[in-house]
Amino acid sequence: MIYRFNEFRLNPDKTLFYRDGELLEVENRVFQFILLLLERYPETLTRRELLETLWPRQEISDWALSQLIRRTRQLLGDDSRHPTYIKTIHGVGVRFLVQPELLAEDSPAAEPREKMAEMPRRWPWAVLGLMLATALAAYLFTRPEKPPSLDLGDYPYNIAVLPFENGSGDETYAWINLGLMDMVRQLLGESAGINTVETKKVISYLDNMALDETPSTPLEMLKVFESLCGDLGCQILLSARLERTDPHPQISYQVVSSRGVAKRKTVNGNTVIEAGSALAGSVVRLVDPAQPWLVSVRDTYSTDEAANQAYALGTQELFNGQYVSAVQFLELALKKEPEFVWARVKLADARYRMRKLDEALKITDGLLARDDLPPDVRYQALRVVSNIQYTKGELGLSRETSRRLLKMAEEAGNVVDQAMETMNIGTSYQAAGDVDRALEYLLKAMELYRRAGYRPGIGMVSFNIGNIHMTVNDYTQAEKYYKDAELQFLRLGNRQYLAMTKFQQAVILKSKGELGRAVSMLTDLQAAFEKLGGTEGAALVKVELADIHIMEGKYEVAVNEISKMLPDFERQGLKYAGHMAANLLARAYLNLHLPDQARKYLQTESEFASPDPTYALLPAHLAYEEKRFADAVDIARAVKEKAGSLWAATHEKYLQAYENALSNQKWREIIF
Repeated sequence: MIYRFNEFRLNPDKTLFYRDGELLEVENRVFQFILLLLERYPETLTRRELLETLWPRQEISDWALSQLIRRTRQLLGDDSRHPTYIKTIHGVGVRFLVQPELLAEDSPAAEPREKMAEMPRRWPWAVLGLMLATALAAYLFTRPEKPPSLDLGDYPYNIAVLPFENGSGDETYAWINLGLMDMVRQLLGESAGINTVETKKVISYLDNMALDETPSTPLEMLKVFESLCGDLGCQILLSARLERTDPHPQISYQVVSSRGVAKRKTVNGNTVIEAGSALAGSVVRLVDPAQPWLVSVRDTYSTDEAANQAYALGTQELFNGQYVSAVQFLELALKKEPEFVWARVKLADARYRMRKLDEALKITDGLLARDDLPPDVRYQALRVVSNIQYTKGELGLSRETSRRLLKMAEEAGNVVDQAMETMNIGTSYQAAGDVDRALEYLLKAMELYRRAGYRPGIGMVSFNIGNIHMTVNDYTQAEKYYKDAELQFLRLGNRQYLAMTKFQQAVILKSKGELGRAVSMLTDLQAAFEKLGGTEGAALVKVELADIHIMEGKYEVAVNEISKMLPDFERQGLKYAGHMAANLLARAYLNLHLPDQARKYLQTESEFASPDPTYALLPAHLAYEEKRFADAVDIARAVKEKAGSLWAATHEKYLQAYENALSNQKWREIIF
């Protein structure tokens, strides 16, 4: 019997799966999962049933199951938010939404259509999603351990991948032309030090070049490199060919750069997909300048080897800013060894970084209540507590905890920990608007990090010093420090911090009035933060996009969007993002001349404070809109006195407008 649903056909006896008549490569567990859903339609399959059926007699985490569901959705082209095929029922399981049709195997309707003799220039993207998911699992932790052998100067390098050649003689692999091309391109793009040219741009360019055949000689390759990369802005051109499929697939490849055509290399795999993944890893090791800081955790291991392995992976992912996968690995470690206190404190840190503050506090409270907790674990738990206090806006408490930790680090002689706590004290002053004291502590932290040779810390301090220059509108210095931070994070392969650096650069574009570029960059970053599990980063992107609406005079749009954000921010414990969003909402209402609404959202009691006089003038403008002109003048003059050198011509314009209104007792419209 054959199962048919929409454009798909599944033959359980022959283990074949078709889409629109084309035979697809499907990993066995995905095939069995789809078959189980079809056989049990319309029942809901529980998590336990799925685990016991698909992984019999194996200890499997929920993460493995969620990854299987994700890969299956990618194969089917399904959207988890608006599912067509697979619906997740939270806390229960999954069920299939489309009633399958049972066909006899010899039925004409069960026969896939005859394959076209020549493949069109397109790729079934759902299959690519499956390939990427499969290949990425093997590739995720492939990182260069030494400087790359190919040094072209500026990076991240931009690579253009040419269509793959099928030199195997097996026409069933004609799909690799664009299929492997785009798969490898996306895998390369996962590296922090590599950007890639979009597949469609490369194809369009090659079409315009009207090549008679794929370039193969070094002279032909250099000609294509000079032309294509000259116009598309790449430093590296990658050409690859599937040499054979039997007994094992083998792919050869060449890299072309300004240094010439490199010697052809070969990679192998059990499947074509694995060979493609190996190719991506080989190219990354050759050209990616990122050199991650490998976190040493051996001295914190438990007695369980399997738990230690999951813990090591989780700790490295936490450091790299991959918080979702960090949680999955750390929870697996604790499942193997429930008394693994180091895994538990790292899990608290990961939960904090995902802004799940209540969950993080529950973990740290449990750890700190233990009399037998090792001093090093207690120290790390207190650090998480300090960070949570900061995020909640309890800046005084956060500084007090950090000073306690700094004293402990000084007594232990740990320079890196001293630098970390010094930096944390500085950032808490920064959040409170005390720029001078913040800079004093941050420069001291930089000195300590440099003494210890701790590159991750140097990058973080550079980032925070850039933030200080941003608050005083010194964009030149801010960009300098952000570039320094970006360089460190690129070398380390830390995507979360790299995304935050890019975010601040987008804010600079906004501040300079380059709103179109800022919106484009922020939109891309929102997707990046969501992928990385950076809840606060994604929230701040939304705040900046709302600010751009206000700058464009779209006040109603801003009010609508911010009103939707605030409950989410409150639920997620995002105090700083909530503070910024509420003030923006007050500003939008003031520009709509609705002071009663603005008063509801104006933030005057929070410990978060911006040294930017524009925000400090919000209460003055509220008084102006309420026609309390004397109060508006008094508040604005007090802000001017406190702001000192930060007071600019723009701020003086508002003060003069308030003074004129007081003198004339006449209100006129002022856009704030």
